[in-house]
Amino acid sequence: MVAGTVRHLYVHVPFCRTRCAYCDFVSEVLRPAAREPAAAAYLASLREELHAFRSLLDVQVDTVYVGGGTPTCLPVGVLVELVRMVTGGSPAAEPVGSGGGGYGCVTGEGMWPREISIEANPESLQERTLLRLLEEGVTRLSIGIQSFDVSLRSVLGRRVADKDIHDACALPVACGLENWNIDLIFGIPGQSWMQAERDLARAVAAGPAHISLYDLTYTPRFAAGLARRFGPEAQAQAQIFAERHYERAVALLESAGYGRYEVSNFALPGFECRHNQGYWQGHDYLGLGAGAVSTVGRYRWTNPAPVETYCRVWPPGQEVERVTALCSHRLRSFGADVEELAPRTKLFERAMLGLRTRQGVGRRLIEPVLDGTRTAILLERGLLEERCGKLTLSVGGLNVVNAVLSAILLTPADE
Repeated sequence: MVAGTVRHLYVHVPFCRTRCAYCDFVSEVLRPAAREPAAAAYLASLREELHAFRSLLDVQVDTVYVGGGTPTCLPVGVLVELVRMVTGGSPAAEPVGSGGGGYGCVTGEGMWPREISIEANPESLQERTLLRLLEEGVTRLSIGIQSFDVSLRSVLGRRVADKDIHDACALPVACGLENWNIDLIFGIPGQSWMQAERDLARAVAAGPAHISLYDLTYTPRFAAGLARRFGPEAQAQAQIFAERHYERAVALLESAGYGRYEVSNFALPGFECRHNQGYWQGHDYLGLGAGAVSTVGRYRWTNPAPVETYCRVWPPGQEVERVTALCSHRLRSFGADVEELAPRTKLFERAMLGLRTRQGVGRRLIEPVLDGTRTAILLERGLLEERCGKLTLSVGGLNVVNAVLSAILLTPADE
């Protein structure tokens, strides 16, 4: 039984105005002519899914994260309705407890999620949209810039004008929102250090409280396109560039006051993303929407995609019985791909994710999945540190995190 234990909620909006070449997320282009009906139909299916799984959520949900795709490409009225659906109204309204009769709300009476985040792309972020979201209690915004350089955005297939980026970065400040993030990608094929440094400087100058600096992910289709356009060595050269220069990028952000609290995430003091910290600390989370992933108790399940398939699984008005106890058969009846997680697998993941953060993880907790000999060697070499019973990666260790984790962690297959 896991009823009433989950405190982190993710909602996936799988729509974009255009699809970027590098994207590996569940997303579809939302055509203007179909925008209103497609958005309304998807929201109706989300409502049904939330109704079915709502009893898994704690009366005090800690974080809500609306990601994509591009949530802000939805009509503003639909986006506001989505936020109200998962929070139970607006901060000024009286929320209905999770045991109440109506669909949707997750908060208990007098309670409100500590963090409500929404992702946005520059071309779809408008002042009236952001103001409405803030009125509905949204506390955090994440803008997907990826690069301020038009030539590098072209490599990624990002069809965003410089003016849209400039305007989007000015909006949070103009609307009085302090807690916002800029997403950047580091190691784009063809990127020079001068271009990377300029991206970082422009991000810092915009004044966000949080900056994410991610390595580029290569899907097979994207990698093949790069090879045709730039030659077969393009991917390898970009990855070598990222390995050589990431430490310089970290130093630049830290000198501007952004603390590196996870391998790819930097924040001003007090503005670390609580939702992502929930993942890294091994907390349970519920994911709603096409292709969304949930991990609750010993089960992990992935919702069906594409959107049409998901909406067939969750048609409006079906009045599905609420899920209060999880089993693989029940989850598969909703079209989900289900994995049952062994205790050792969960412990390995806890170690792997926790060690990516500066907070680290308790050594005693993860001892069963640690190679003691290699751990001792890396402690001696200064790539690992141990304080107050917690293992953490040093600054140098964070820069070679994958090599360190591969060395010290015993995968479930090694058992």
